[in-house]
Amino acid sequence: MAWLEQKSSGTYLVAFRFGAQKFKKSLRTSSRKAAEGRLSRLEENLGLVDSGRLVIPDDADIASFLLSDGQINGKHKSRSTIRTLKNLSDAFLDSIPEDSLEETTLKYFRIHIRHLKKHLGANALIREIQLAGLQDYVDARSQEKGIRGKNLSPTTIKKEMAIVTVPDHAALAKEKSPHWVVPSENEWYRAAYYDPNKAGGGYWKYPAKSDSPPQANINTNWATEAGEQGVASAYGTFDQGGNVWEYNDTRNGGKVGLRGGSFYLNDSDSHMQSNIRYDVYSAKWPNYGFRVVRLGGAKAAE
Repeated sequence: MAWLEQKSSGTYLVAFRFGAQKFKKSLRTSSRKAAEGRLSRLEENLGLVDSGRLVIPDDADIASFLLSDGQINGKHKSRSTIRTLKNLSDAFLDSIPEDSLEETTLKYFRIHIRHLKKHLGANALIREIQLAGLQDYVDARSQEKGIRGKNLSPTTIKKEMAIVTVPDHAALAKEKSPHWVVPSENEWYRAAYYDPNKAGGGYWKYPAKSDSPPQANINTNWATEAGEQGVASAYGTFDQGGNVWEYNDTRNGGKVGLRGGSFYLNDSDSHMQSNIRYDVYSAKWPNYGFRVVRLGGAKAAE
């Protein structure tokens, strides 16, 4: 499914869904006729992909590849534009596959998101939202009236907060639609160290299938692009032994877990073993980062 959208400047964009994701690409034209021609070509190429006559390389920029009849195959470089609460909520709603949820469920999602934007601010920077701000939100909502003129119940506020609180990973893993979340300690650890093909089975001492310190971006004093250093783990992940410390959702008092190691000079390869450290989510260090895990959305066995 593909369609055209037009910006306020008059420039057309093409939008389409592929692999349960939504893509947008500027066509750099304000001509409706030209835009429709490129839309038709995109739809034709999507049909070729669906029939197996055209194969998209794993490292391709999907939109550029399809719009160029497979001639442009530049590596896709991910550039996150999710900086504000509005960016995050829009990306969340766009990521929901069509017909995966009831319309009433989507309606309540939008209502909860509208309340979050109202109190926290649509342009609130995600990295600056802290627990104190969320508590202010709860306090403010508890003083507001519901549709029957009574103060909102704790249950209603809890449902709203479910959008920004720690998700139930086990429950999400069973759902038909995919969800992307910060991994749990067990999920992160297994992806880094476990190898089902290891002789005798089990875990390696270090990430990337190694019992000795592997090549990793540590003690260099600068970050590198993901996957530039070292080899992948048994699950295809990179940089779990260096580059940046990665948050997981393990809680220890008011802090959360960090794993891996980083490029910073004071970090050492000993952290690549099974050590964990903790810091607050709001910490803003250049050697801190995170990865996400996909839960749910698995195809049923045929």
